[in-house]
Amino acid sequence: MTKDVRKVIKNQMSHVKKGCLSDPPATVVMMHRVNPVTGHANSGRSTGTCEVDNRQILNVLNTPSVGIARAARVVGDHYEQSNDRKKVTRLLEPEKLTHRTEKLYLLNSVAKSCGFFDEKLPVKEVFCPDEFPVKEYIGFEHDLPTYFRSDRQ
Repeated sequence: MTKDVRKVIKNQMSHVKKGCLSDPPATVVMMHRVNPVTGHANSGRSTGTCEVDNRQILNVLNTPSVGIARAARVVGDHYEQSNDRKKVTRLLEPEKLTHRTEKLYLLNSVAKSCGFFDEKLPVKEVFCPDEFPVKEYIGFEHDLPTYFRSDRQ
């Protein structure tokens, strides 16, 4: 990347962080959210990830022989992983391994039944916490971290 390209990108990002003239006032809606820890800016108006998630789900569930149980499991896993990725990349929450725990237990069980011993397993101990230290939210009830909230709410 050349110096000129970096300069253009940096200039555009500073414009985004300050707010575009076409954006509604921050008292109405915060179009861009800047994380004060990293300075990383995210748009609050994108629907692109929803479209991508739906397209990926349709590709996975593309045969008429998919049962309801498998479809529910695949959709649940997919959206849980998608939401976890967004929490890690956008809100800088620590990455969680909880949605993979079931799969690791299954893989270890299959490997042991095939004759592999504990020392040959890639993940010897699978940690499954008894209780999660988080409060669950559904849809619009999700609370943003305090540094993303507007003082004018």
